[in-house]
Amino acid sequence: MANFPTRGAGLTQGESPSLYGVDFEKNEKKASTEGGYQFRRRQFSRTPPRIISTGFLGLKHSDYVVLENFWLAHQTFTAFTYHDYHFGLTRQMRFDEFKPDPKTIGQTRIWDVKIKMSEI
Repeated sequence: MANFPTRGAGLTQGESPSLYGVDFEKNEKKASTEGGYQFRRRQFSRTPPRIISTGFLGLKHSDYVVLENFWLAHQTFTAFTYHDYHFGLTRQMRFDEFKPDPKTIGQTRIWDVKIKMSEI
């Protein structure tokens, strides 16, 4: 299984901490009764999968090409290994979104890239 590109292993800069975020997939089923009561139960027994948002700010064009090639190879259907630097854990993930935003300063091309991934 391929590893998500990181600083020193394909990229010259790391992820931007300001873009990092964690959310959890919904893990409940709801049912309402005629009396207005609501019953809730867990949808599945395992811990709900994490949804991780991350990205890069001011990414060099050469680094963007590496990241884009990784995205094109995996897209939303192929899993990969991601090292979650906030928790120090390695997770199996799949892309949900890949949003590049090109910025040009004179002749220099830089990119802001926002990424959303789901744990499998």
